[in-house]
Amino acid sequence: MGDLLSVLVGGAIGVAGSVATAITAKWWDEQRQRKALRAAFGAEIGALLKITEARRHVANAQEWLRRWPNGEDHVPKFFWLKTPQDPVYSNNVDKIGLLGTDAADIVLFYTNVDAIRVNLSVLVTGQIKNFTIERRIAWVENALAIWQPTEALGRSLVERLTG
Repeated sequence: MGDLLSVLVGGAIGVAGSVATAITAKWWDEQRQRKALRAAFGAEIGALLKITEARRHVANAQEWLRRWPNGEDHVPKFFWLKTPQDPVYSNNVDKIGLLGTDAADIVLFYTNVDAIRVNLSVLVTGQIKNFTIERRIAWVENALAIWQPTEALGRSLVERLTG
């Protein structure tokens, strides 16, 4: 009877150890994946902020808003890829939930960026030349109104995700 008890206890310990190992391995994998996602999103958002600054998008928009009310019929032109790409976001949408409380802010950031791209699309296509000066001003003011809090959110995300 003592041998049977030893076998049962040993088996139970073995099963418990296997379960604990599996749980630990899964936890470790999720932690590693979460850390990699945080770094990747932080890098992509940081890159979007840097290229926006390097290309002086905000400064250019503010310049147009100064010129247009004075009657200048300046028609800005933008160029971009046919389909803007955010590879980290588009390839990891199903994993954003792993980022906990930052997930909602990440989705908001990219949703706002897409909204701004709609505003910019009239520059890319040249449609803005058919707008009245008043409509151009309203269109660009709207883009800036979306961008300003989005930029602040992006900077906060980069700090949180990579810090």
